Amino acid sequence: MVSGIVAALGFGEAGIAASSIAAWMMSLYSGFVPAGSLVSILQSVGAFALSSKPLPSVIISDLIIFCSSS
Repeated sequence: MVSGIVAALGFGEAGIAASSIAAWMMSLYSGFVPAGSLVSILQSVGAFALSSKPLPSVIISDLIIFCSSS
């Protein structure tokens, strides 16, 4: 389910899709996406979740920390 939502936003295994919500989000950072930001976490989730590889625990813990700090 998470991978479907992430893909629908435009975060994919090959990167961010042009003209997507993900591309718009990245533009808010002027191309420099800081580590630990929502965009960087979603990029990681898209790259791993859509490639059928197991999601590394580091990404999962980053996502939990990000969500709990919001």
